[in-house]
Amino acid sequence: METGKHVRQPPSFKQDQYPQIWQGYICDICPQQWESQKKQLESKLPMDVKQLISEKRELTMQLNREQNEKHDLFLQINSMIAQLAESKPVGDFERLKSENADMKRQIEDLEDTGKLEKLTGENENLNKQIIDLQLSLQATKEELSTKTIQVDKLQQSSYLNSETQRILEELKTKLRETEVQLNAEIMLKTDLEVSNKKFIAAAQLMEEELVQMKRIQEDNERIICSLKNEREILEKEAQSESEENRRWEFERGEEMKTLKERLEVLEATLKEKDAKIDSTTVKLLAAESRIAQAESDQKSSDQLAKNSERRAQQLQAQIDTFGNSDAEIALLRDNLKKAEDRHNLVLSRLQRAEDIVQESARENKFRIETLEKELKDAYEEIEKAQEKQRHSKAIDEQMTILRSEFDISQKNFEESRNKVSSLESELKELKTEKKKLESKASVAEELTTLMASLSAMRQENELYQDEIQSLHCEVRQLREDNEHAQEEIAEWKVRADVAEREKDSMEAEIDKEKERIILLTSSHETDKVELTENLAAKSKLEIENNKLKEEICKLQNSQSVLHKERTKLEVEYDDLQQNSSSQLFELKTLKQEATKLQDENSRLKGEIENLKQNYEILRSSAEVKEREKKETENESSKKLQDLRDKYDALQREADSSRSRICDLEYEQTRVLGSSDEEKQRLLEECRKYREKFDTLDLEVVVLRDKLKEALEKNMMLEKLNESSATRLTNLEKILDLETKLATANKSHDSMVTNMRNMTSVLESEAARLEEIAAEKRRWQEEAEEKGRLLEEAREEVKDEKIDELVAENARLASELLKSRSEAEKMLNMEREQITRQFAEKLKTRKDEIATIHSELSAVKNERSKLRDEIESLRSNGHPVPPPRRTISNMSNFNYNTQTDFSEVEDVHKLRSEIDKLVFCYLCFCINIQLLRLFVKPNSMYFVRA
Repeated sequence: METGKHVRQPPSFKQDQYPQIWQGYICDICPQQWESQKKQLESKLPMDVKQLISEKRELTMQLNREQNEKHDLFLQINSMIAQLAESKPVGDFERLKSENADMKRQIEDLEDTGKLEKLTGENENLNKQIIDLQLSLQATKEELSTKTIQVDKLQQSSYLNSETQRILEELKTKLRETEVQLNAEIMLKTDLEVSNKKFIAAAQLMEEELVQMKRIQEDNERIICSLKNEREILEKEAQSESEENRRWEFERGEEMKTLKERLEVLEATLKEKDAKIDSTTVKLLAAESRIAQAESDQKSSDQLAKNSERRAQQLQAQIDTFGNSDAEIALLRDNLKKAEDRHNLVLSRLQRAEDIVQESARENKFRIETLEKELKDAYEEIEKAQEKQRHSKAIDEQMTILRSEFDISQKNFEESRNKVSSLESELKELKTEKKKLESKASVAEELTTLMASLSAMRQENELYQDEIQSLHCEVRQLREDNEHAQEEIAEWKVRADVAEREKDSMEAEIDKEKERIILLTSSHETDKVELTENLAAKSKLEIENNKLKEEICKLQNSQSVLHKERTKLEVEYDDLQQNSSSQLFELKTLKQEATKLQDENSRLKGEIENLKQNYEILRSSAEVKEREKKETENESSKKLQDLRDKYDALQREADSSRSRICDLEYEQTRVLGSSDEEKQRLLEECRKYREKFDTLDLEVVVLRDKLKEALEKNMMLEKLNESSATRLTNLEKILDLETKLATANKSHDSMVTNMRNMTSVLESEAARLEEIAAEKRRWQEEAEEKGRLLEEAREEVKDEKIDELVAENARLASELLKSRSEAEKMLNMEREQITRQFAEKLKTRKDEIATIHSELSAVKNERSKLRDEIESLRSNGHPVPPPRRTISNMSNFNYNTQTDFSEVEDVHKLRSEIDKLVFCYLCFCINIQLLRLFVKPNSMYFVRA
């Protein structure tokens, strides 16, 4: 007796039959690896998903507990049944009565204590759980039923093929029966001497048929004449169309020549305009360098203003101590005027440079617009020429179709002529054979020949049936290939849509960046205007410019280095703009190629629909042929029955018509001629069938050619996809350059903010300078009073002032150099940090992508295994269940109480494997979403993923 917990035993089935269940058993053997992988994947999941997974685990634990309890109950029931089976009837009956009484007492005790309610509640819960399990089993049964329906459909298709074979076998049996009947009729045809009146009527009918044949021959001659006339008309039309085609080709050649000349002219103009653009870019660079120099002059003037403030403070201190002289004031005023003149010259140069830049930009825009218009015109002319070429190709195809129809009509005409000649020759042969066929043995020989011809016809029919079956197989293969092609076309459409969406997003981003650049340029121009205004206000306060020329030279040397760096950055910016323009052009070309691909896809769809229509036409024609075949067989059977009736009537009238044997023999020969004509008619029908089968073969060859063309087009599509992948890599490079542009723009923004801060500082300094000027006026008034005292002490103080100024200049220069070196070091450090961070991010993303690829490969392998399992299930039908467990005490009885639990166990195995697959798929989707958040959507890694 098994009363303990359920111990899981290895399933008794082969690994090849059920690979999915075997895999689940292996996963149970090595759970540590699975749990470690599961923990790693769950650590990457968000909190919501983790909560759901934990809830799912708790539910699975509850289910397992309930299943174990259910299993224990089943075991107890089995043990009770075994005990009942092995016990003796009399003593057991009394023992059961006593046990029943004990059970009743226990129930009464339980009712008294109130435990029965708890047990009923637990039973209800168990019943609910059992109902849920039954529902899940019903769902699995429904899935199995759907799969069985699919298998039944496949069996029905095979059954239809078997039915066709059965019909063919029935036809063969019928033909054999007809052979037996004909052999019996050969024995009866020895008494054909008594067929008088019916043979005469048959002879009259044959004469009427001959008259009809003559009429048909006359009609055929008329048709031949009409066909000749149509042939002449078609030849004339073909000549006229060929002349028109030649004219079209000549006009096309001339148009292509003119277009080539125009393109050469446009290319020359483009080259000239490119040279002009290059010259204008050089001018723009020179103007920008001048602007940079002016900005550096402005900065130097700002620094000079600061130095002048410091000097003014020193002078104020000296004036407080010693006073000032009129001569120094005059010199300072002269220096001020000179500085104002120089500043005005610099402003005038700046304005001229800006005017030149604006004029060159306008000229370039106008030239570019004209070039774009000319290019559009050229493209329109090229499209017109291509449309003309297509029209000419369509005309050529119509010509070929007409020629083929003309050849077919000629062949039909020749075949009809040959048929008429063969009929005439056969009539002559029949007339000669009438004289020879006078004996009974000749009739028997002809019947044997007819039987031989019938057997040959049967063999030919069997061959045709085999060919039809092979054609059906080929048509099925063509259907499958078409379905695969449609699936591939749908996939390529989805990919093209994704590529178009990415292109649109790229274009939108490029437009946004262009707008940002325009806004930055406008803000830069406004800053320049503000700077000019500030400089005009400051020019009144610049007094000691000539004394500080040495400091200005040093600052200019240091600023020349910065100017060179800025020019380099501007050159890189121009290169980036050129690259962006070239990339925009490539995007346009990609759009055009995408449209071409869509057109090709639509054309392929049309061809596929045409193939489907042709297949339906072939199918209908095959059905019609089968119907005709059945009708011919029915007619032949009816004719045989008529012949039997005739033979019976002839036997009855044999006694009365022996005297007319000679006449009847003559008429008999005529009837034999009619039978020969029927035989010829049957042969002609067989020839027609053969021709129809030949046409079917030709159609199959055409379909194969179309399939090859479709495969070649698919190869072309794959090549185009490879080229699009290379272009996507180029686009990624463009994106990297755009990121560099964005960083440059950010640095430019920071420079602009610094300039604004400097302007605010300068404004505050200008206010201070105004206050200083007011104080200077007051001090000048005091200086005039103390001028006399300063004249005496002037000579002693001059040397001391010069030494102090030189020391201050040296100190300021050293401070500037230190600040610049520190700023450069900081910039280099920040760049290195950014590059390191970017490299680390790239490494992490590459590792994540590698893990995702490995997970993808694992999922694909599991998917392939599941498909193999489904195919094995379809091929093997229903799976064989594992052997059922038996109880040790049940020696003489076998009960089927364990079957339900084994089926439930198999279902739970399948569910556990499905849960694992779903978990892997969820992890994969979450990783992809994380990649979309962190990785750029247009990067190559994302495209591969």
